[in-house]
Amino acid sequence: MSLKTFPALLVYHNWKNCFAYTARNCDVLALANAPSNVTSRGVAQLCHDGSSVRTPMFVELFATRGAESDRSGSLVVAVNGMAAMNAGFENEQQIIVQLLPNLPTCTRVEVEPLSSDDWEIIQHSTGRIEESFSDQIRVVQTGMVFPIWVERNMRVMFRISSFNAHQSEEAAVVSQSAEVIVAPPPSGAPAPARAPVSTLPHGWSTPKDAKETGSSSLLQSLMANFSINQADDPAD
Repeated sequence: MSLKTFPALLVYHNWKNCFAYTARNCDVLALANAPSNVTSRGVAQLCHDGSSVRTPMFVELFATRGAESDRSGSLVVAVNGMAAMNAGFENEQQIIVQLLPNLPTCTRVEVEPLSSDDWEIIQHSTGRIEESFSDQIRVVQTGMVFPIWVERNMRVMFRISSFNAHQSEEAAVVSQSAEVIVAPPPSGAPAPARAPVSTLPHGWSTPKDAKETGSSSLLQSLMANFSINQADDPAD
């Protein structure tokens, strides 16, 4: 295989981001936080070894110290456990990694929280989501389920509904100026564990028919640090 395609052992990491990291062995998993001394390898496609039918996973890939090249032996690729599991990958699974230098950029992304609990957290954590989003994920694919941490032990699970790109692709890199639309959770999503608070934080409004149809959305703009703008809410 070429240096752009190589075998690896996928392992779950529990760091608070959705990036992937190549390493020479599993010792990297002992780190409490994601490794900082890394080299970017760009976007990679993680494929199930021996299967061309199952859906691959797309990630931004970083190489830890000593794992910058693939000249000898198989590498370990550490991937966020929740994102990998939702994509159908098991811990300690053999995979094929393919680097993708020309993945298109998208300028609009539509996402939805996975549950009513997640939606409630979004309503009360706007500022923290603004600060955290672009620091935790930069590659998206349709149907992708992934976490965003808003506090040390609090996270929101999102699903990518759709995105636009210059080409018809199943994945794309989110541009720094991309528009991101966050819709309420779909009808029938699990109810929150506690009663929702009616007062929303500054800068947010509930779409007029969100509670009735779940079809309205909040318009947000990812400008530099994923600035979230208030959606237009027609008066009753």
